[in-house]
Amino acid sequence: MVDFYREFPKLLDYILDSESDPEIGDLCACGEGISTCCCRDCTFYRPTCAPCFVKSHLGSNPFHWAEVWNGTHFERHDISEVVPGTVVTVGHTTDRGKQCPYADYSKPLEFILTCLNGTHRTKVVFCECKASTVKRYDHLMSMEIFPSTLSRPESGFTFTLLRDFHLQTLTSKKSSYDYMEAIRCKTNNAFPQNVPDMYKNFVRVQRVWRALSNIKRNGQGHDIDKFLPFRPKGSVSVPCFACPEPEFNTPEEANTATVDLTPSATAALETKHVDMLYVMMDGHFGLQRFAMVDDPDDISLLRGMGFFPLDDEYNAFVLGDLLTSEEKATCSKFNAVEMQNKLKFKGCVITGVLGVECGRHSIFLSMVDLQKGERFGNADFALARALRRFLPALTLGRAKFFKHIVVTYDVACQYFVKLKERFKLSFPLSDVSVMVDMIHMLVPKMHLAGHKEDCRYRFSLNYFDGAGRLHGEGIEPSWAETKQSGGSTQHMNHGHRHDTIIDFHNYWNWRKNRMMSCSLEEQLNEATKMRSKMITQYKSLSRNHGQDKVEGWLKEPTAATRAPNGEWKTDMCCPVPTQEEIMQSFQSKEKSDDAPQEAGASIVFDALKIEEKQYVPFTLVYVYTHPYKRRELRALVKSQSTPAEDLKERRTKLSAEIKRWRKRYIKAAPLVESLIAASPQAETIEDESLHLPSSITLAERTKRGLLDLSIFELKLREGEANTAVAGICNSLIHENLLSGVQKQHSRGVYQNTRSHQFINRVKAKRRAYAAQYRECRRRLLELNNLPSTATLSGYPTLQAKDMFQKNATQSRVLGEGKETDSWIWSYGNLRDMDEKEKLEFLSDGQ
Repeated sequence: MVDFYREFPKLLDYILDSESDPEIGDLCACGEGISTCCCRDCTFYRPTCAPCFVKSHLGSNPFHWAEVWNGTHFERHDISEVVPGTVVTVGHTTDRGKQCPYADYSKPLEFILTCLNGTHRTKVVFCECKASTVKRYDHLMSMEIFPSTLSRPESGFTFTLLRDFHLQTLTSKKSSYDYMEAIRCKTNNAFPQNVPDMYKNFVRVQRVWRALSNIKRNGQGHDIDKFLPFRPKGSVSVPCFACPEPEFNTPEEANTATVDLTPSATAALETKHVDMLYVMMDGHFGLQRFAMVDDPDDISLLRGMGFFPLDDEYNAFVLGDLLTSEEKATCSKFNAVEMQNKLKFKGCVITGVLGVECGRHSIFLSMVDLQKGERFGNADFALARALRRFLPALTLGRAKFFKHIVVTYDVACQYFVKLKERFKLSFPLSDVSVMVDMIHMLVPKMHLAGHKEDCRYRFSLNYFDGAGRLHGEGIEPSWAETKQSGGSTQHMNHGHRHDTIIDFHNYWNWRKNRMMSCSLEEQLNEATKMRSKMITQYKSLSRNHGQDKVEGWLKEPTAATRAPNGEWKTDMCCPVPTQEEIMQSFQSKEKSDDAPQEAGASIVFDALKIEEKQYVPFTLVYVYTHPYKRRELRALVKSQSTPAEDLKERRTKLSAEIKRWRKRYIKAAPLVESLIAASPQAETIEDESLHLPSSITLAERTKRGLLDLSIFELKLREGEANTAVAGICNSLIHENLLSGVQKQHSRGVYQNTRSHQFINRVKAKRRAYAAQYRECRRRLLELNNLPSTATLSGYPTLQAKDMFQKNATQSRVLGEGKETDSWIWSYGNLRDMDEKEKLEFLSDGQ
């Protein structure tokens, strides 16, 4: 902005120059008058005299303002005021700009015309060439002027103005009142109150324009129903062009064949989701309608043609027992029905809307008004209307086109209980009652966190075969957009409100269809990357765990099942062990599988154990000084034992063990004795160097005959690194188990403090294993004579982000499907392969 600020004086001069013209007062180009008229609506218009202005504008641009210089300032005039007696001829299309020979110009009509540049009071005369057959509004419409009334119009609005407002209100939800106020200010910004107020006329006209635009854009003006007979007749709803639709983008016979369960039909089963219908339902309380004096003559101009049903049909369905029945929740943690039965609906005849969208592309399919919060009957009617969108012919064959219909609803756990009974009772003679047998009710992923534990398995998209990455929350952004219009629609008449909401949602559908190719391409690219990543991890885990386990996994069901105790679960989650089992796992420690047989290997093996003991004193110091360990420190004091005495005893034992081991080491490698003697004495025994091959250079190892011991240490270090990685994995599993137990059972400060003690022990254990792995890797680099920044095949660098695992002790959480576990969970699966085998292994996964 600094560059603009520096040029403010110059930029201001240009703005001031645009409001005047140096040629004002000069002789007009015609040579007969003085140039006093400017036109700000024309580009590069040179000032002219008044007669020339009328001559240049009357035929082509009669509704441009004339800025007339009166000697002191400019005055804005309509073309009929520039030269007295100037009249605009309306409807004389045979010779535009000329007068009609049959019209009476002695009594012109003062017509109020609203254009993009303001509101004009102009003099008009209607063409009388075909007075017996053509009406006034026909003449106006032929000039792209929409009349305020059809009987004897005396005001109108240009098509350009109506198109501009329509686009602005669709994109910004601007109200008619604000738009017309801006037009009045455009006309006379100093005294807008002197400009005719055309707001009431504009509300009526723009509403008709909206309805006609929807009819035109959906092809009804071209009788599109005869070209698409499988769609609802007269519909003005913008459809979803990507969802499967028989006879449009999917062959009708594509899904009628008998399902083949043989191995050869595996590929077909893997693509069954293509012909599945995904639907989202949700209520929204930002589109209320207040109780007000309603116009009895007001009707919807798009009755039954858009998302809302016919009023008579819908009102007969919802009135009566539906409004007085109480629907109690079965889920203790989520109750949209009872939550919405609040005083906030006081004074409202419509408390909100319930919408249905396609689940994969977020395009509206149907909508109904809510009279008393969110009731199941409202949802039934909206869902049935959405399903009829795909079944206009009402044939059983079309009804069974979809093998499965997935419906997500935030209260699906309650809604599905008597869904079939309600549909067969409410729609007994309709094929939607047949389709209800194909419906699978699930809960959107974000809302699922508010449900109790059983619902998180039973109604989860994560455990439904064919759901893919569907989240079911796509309808929520639609409400965020629609809610912007709630301030206007809540005060509208019933029919006007329906037409406006239909228009807004049609525009939403059009935008989603317009951007669908880009959106689907982006999602496809992301899915392709994730697919490769997931396959690689799957193949790695399969190889790591063996064929028997993989075959066992494939036989297990992926869907949620009900346990004998009545609880719902899934075999994809590990059972949570008891607290005693967890404590036993803490006390156990894995040992190396390598059993040294040779004297050299035994020496190195014992040295590694001594190194582990060297770190024990530091661990004890951490335990005794950590704030969570004060209770153990008090216990040691009561038992007349102190940390200092314990440290001294351990150091004495460790010193004697090192001396015994060192004698064996010198006996196996005599040349190392001089190296030990030349090394400085360590301050503490835990800092004492054992002078293993990994702690000295390659030249020194060769000189002192330690190459054989280097090979033993290399193998044992690899085994130690393997053990460390396994320890990290076990610690992560223990941490997830403990965290789940804490959330489920710990209550109060005392229990949570105790739980944190166990969790912190596991975290400390994980950090110790991580330090052990990093130290092993450093030693392996030394043994391979590689720098510290080098890449070590089979032993990647361990980072903090690698110590992560999806929590298998609970249901999947939102966003977890895009995550993969780190390399530590498939660690070692490519270790012994050559490059050709690795390539074959990974390509087989693809």
